[in-house]
Amino acid sequence: MEHLLQASVRSVLLAALAMLSLCRVKSASVRHAVWTLITASMLLQIALSPLLPEIPLRVLHSAEPAAISISVGVPSPSLETHMTLSRAQIAAIIYLCGLVFFLTRLVIALRFARRLASESEPTRQGSYQSIRISAPLTIGSRILLPVSWRDWDSAKLRAVLAHEESHVRRHDWAIAAMARLNRCVFWFHPLTWWLERELARLAEQACDDAALGVIGDREQYARTLLDIARAIQVSKGRVLAVSSVSAPMAKEANVETRLNRILDESRRIPKALGRRGWTALTMVAAPAMYMAATIQLAPAQTVVAPAPPAAPAPPAPVAPPAAQQPPAPPRPPASPQPPAPPQAPAPPQPAVAEAPPVPPAPPLGGPIYIPKRYNGRNKTFFFYSYQDWLKNQVDQLAQAQTPAPAPPPSPPPPSPTSDIPLHVDVTSIRLTTISIPLDPSGQFDIFGRITTPERKFVTSFDEQTDHQSVVEKQIPLEAGTYELRVLVRDRNNGRISTQQINFAVK
Repeated sequence: MEHLLQASVRSVLLAALAMLSLCRVKSASVRHAVWTLITASMLLQIALSPLLPEIPLRVLHSAEPAAISISVGVPSPSLETHMTLSRAQIAAIIYLCGLVFFLTRLVIALRFARRLASESEPTRQGSYQSIRISAPLTIGSRILLPVSWRDWDSAKLRAVLAHEESHVRRHDWAIAAMARLNRCVFWFHPLTWWLERELARLAEQACDDAALGVIGDREQYARTLLDIARAIQVSKGRVLAVSSVSAPMAKEANVETRLNRILDESRRIPKALGRRGWTALTMVAAPAMYMAATIQLAPAQTVVAPAPPAAPAPPAPVAPPAAQQPPAPPRPPASPQPPAPPQAPAPPQPAVAEAPPVPPAPPLGGPIYIPKRYNGRNKTFFFYSYQDWLKNQVDQLAQAQTPAPAPPPSPPPPSPTSDIPLHVDVTSIRLTTISIPLDPSGQFDIFGRITTPERKFVTSFDEQTDHQSVVEKQIPLEAGTYELRVLVRDRNNGRISTQQINFAVK
């Protein structure tokens, strides 16, 4: 179904392009040829698209911040999944029922047309006659005439044969069958129904122009067309049984448009489109048909800035051990002794501090909405992970439920970046150099973040260093005031130090 929907969308785009190119084209044969190629391209997309290499077409997506959905754990089957699958199955069943119905009608019409052609009798003019029709028509390369043709005058017979022979030369019978097959495959698409009617209408107009080029008498040909339309009306449409796969001379119920077109003396009768015209038109349309069959829409790739590292989780508060009683002395050997006095009740035990509860994780398969911040300079998004959010929740609960402050720990060793401050140098080409002093005997992870004084994100950087005394980063910045915050993490002991500096670029 997805393949059919993609072919339907591409066909609409091709039809719109063809309609724009035919705005000023008046020739019915040229317009008929263009819409024939559009119809053929719809069927070719179904047959050849899976075999051709796909060409991804990158398109830009919306740059506005939005929520993203992340599944945690193993997703379990849900009611929504079952509903999606059931809808897809129902759509496939409905499509197959429609396809079988319309294909059955097409097969019945083809078998009827074949039997009608086999039961016809040849005439001296090279055509055939049948008692089951009331108007001339073509089936394949065979021209069928009603038995009343013997009462026609020579001018009317000549006009009818010129019209029907034009149908045979143009292979309009095969094109009509292809349009009907295309409607069976894409029966849900309004474009296929319009293409079938438009091809039948343009085929009649093109044959009218070809017959006028042979006869030259507009009034005589108009009278002939009017007589054929009147015969169809009197016979109550006996010819319509095979009209979907044949080309009767007056198939249209409204012949007024064709009569006005024939009797218009100011209209120049165009020449029929020959083999050279078909070849040129096919060569022009082939690249567009190939691109329509192979192009696949794909989102444009964007570079996402790395997320700031999460600070190491604080150690969970350890409950003080319960007061232990001294071990009882060993008992002497069993001997008769008086009953021991009742023991005093044990002293009350100190309360044990409970660990702060961890925020419950979202249900399996459920979405977590994580905010993201937009960087207008680099056109990227800055994401925050669920682990950072969970850690912040745990820290807040731990601070709120800690029973008593623990004794102050021993002062930490001096920070590797606390001795020498940060240094920012702005050159004349607005290239800002950031110097970060380090302890050359250690290994560090460095994370930097530059914002405006209003806390608007500008850019960020990160780097890993081993045994370096200083790290320099060069970042292009426009004129303005900025705030730089640098975080240095010692990979050996996990100690973190931060520094902050404000600077201006002029």
